[in-house]
Amino acid sequence: MNRKYQTFRAERLELGSLDPPSSVPRPSSSVLRPSSILRLVLLLLLLATSQAFAIVTLGVNSGAVRFSPANWSGGAERGGGVSRVTWNNGAWCEWRWTTPADHPAAELEITNRTPGSAISYFVDGTLVDDVSVPAAGSIPIQSLSGSGRHSLIVYTRNSQQRARWSDENAFVVSGLMVDDGATALPAPARRPWVFIVGDSITEGILAANGADSNLADYSFLVGQGLRAAGYDYSVSACGYSGWIRPGDAAGDVPAYFAVHDGKYVERESRWDKIDARTSLLDARHHLSGYGGKGEEPAAIVINYMANEALSGANLADTRESVMGCLAALRHAAPNAWILVLMPPGLYDTHVYRRGPAYVSVLKNGVGNYHAAHRSDRKTVLIDLGPAVAHALASPLYGGGVHPNAAGHAFLAPLVLQAILRCIR
Repeated sequence: MNRKYQTFRAERLELGSLDPPSSVPRPSSSVLRPSSILRLVLLLLLLATSQAFAIVTLGVNSGAVRFSPANWSGGAERGGGVSRVTWNNGAWCEWRWTTPADHPAAELEITNRTPGSAISYFVDGTLVDDVSVPAAGSIPIQSLSGSGRHSLIVYTRNSQQRARWSDENAFVVSGLMVDDGATALPAPARRPWVFIVGDSITEGILAANGADSNLADYSFLVGQGLRAAGYDYSVSACGYSGWIRPGDAAGDVPAYFAVHDGKYVERESRWDKIDARTSLLDARHHLSGYGGKGEEPAAIVINYMANEALSGANLADTRESVMGCLAALRHAAPNAWILVLMPPGLYDTHVYRRGPAYVSVLKNGVGNYHAAHRSDRKTVLIDLGPAVAHALASPLYGGGVHPNAAGHAFLAPLVLQAILRCIR
């Protein structure tokens, strides 16, 4: 909060007294003059303001906050330190507290050194969308009213597609500042979670009818359906990326499972990492939502192949990547559902000229994996078929690689139904 208000606290009137501080002149007669009345009113306003803006900080390690699994790093490991960091659009953090203030205030300590990023949040169910993230300071929470219990869930909405893997362009959350007298409430308990992985179509590029927003994206809408069904979720998606394609405009985010000339390249892969300095694996080399044992996802949903098709990526390396990645994920998440989503638009050759070849590569990669792992009945190819692809190619739904808001709304229930049919 704006700390200028703290300077007024030393001059506060004592409760039950109307004596102004010595720095304010007293009236010269027993009758209060208009100027004296004005001074007294100003003092009372300062008193009210100083009380309202006294600060309690709910830190990132407090029991009042919960972060989306597999999205955030902090300190040398996942936890610890005084902040949490993510480059992922669609990541979230959720806060709970109670305050005695009738006119409460709160500010989220969140920054990003690179301009052009934004968050959206729901405070007590009210959405405040597209709030720019500063390079320093904090963001006042709007639409907060009344004493009692409050909840806040913040979503990283969009950021520039550059310099994200190294944390140069990342969201940094340090805490939530609330009123003096406010107390933390326990954050909701962790639940089974679904990990949604993909490219710009999953990140939210152009999803808001030409503007970037994860909240308009199918992944967000699917995530809300999962929350309602009793699951948490997280999104790790990056424009330009794919099975073997690096992400972001300069290619600084690693491919999901890099293969060159038939050989896996660990240092160029991100399936087992949160960011450049943080592993996604626990001590047993299992995927972990928060770094501890027993925190594997209930399901992993992968939407990759569009960028391979658009760039004409090597077919053999792409197929090998699919097979190798599925085997690695199965080892790292022995009981998880691994749901490989055929990119919903890939069948339409007006949008994806090379689409049919990469449809076949994905089918063959999953098929070859199954041939080598016949006992694995929890790795599934979700194929919504050509009809959905042709619908997404219509002008109503965007008509190109990136669906518009209507296209994402059309797609989301189909994907959600397919996921729930498997994991329930």
